[in-house]
Amino acid sequence: MEKLFKIILFSAFILYTSITVINQQMTIRQLELRKAELNTQIVEAKNENKRLQQELKEASSDSYVEKVAREKLNLVKDGDIIYVDVGGASDPLKGAGQ
Repeated sequence: MEKLFKIILFSAFILYTSITVINQQMTIRQLELRKAELNTQIVEAKNENKRLQQELKEASSDSYVEKVAREKLNLVKDGDIIYVDVGGASDPLKGAGQ
């Protein structure tokens, strides 16, 4: 009877240990996947940071300020010749081929 008790106790211990190891392996796998996702996000954030730093560096240059002034604010320099379309076409490319 004592031998049967020892076998049952040993079997329960082996079962408990196996379940614990399996659960820990699943947790480790999930954490490794999460780590890989976070590493990917870190790389993307670093690339975005580099891009924004470059954009900030360019934004402080005179040529960038001039480009924005011309394109977005429609400003002109002294001596620039301004052409005005009086043909009535709202899109200059539509009337080009006609």
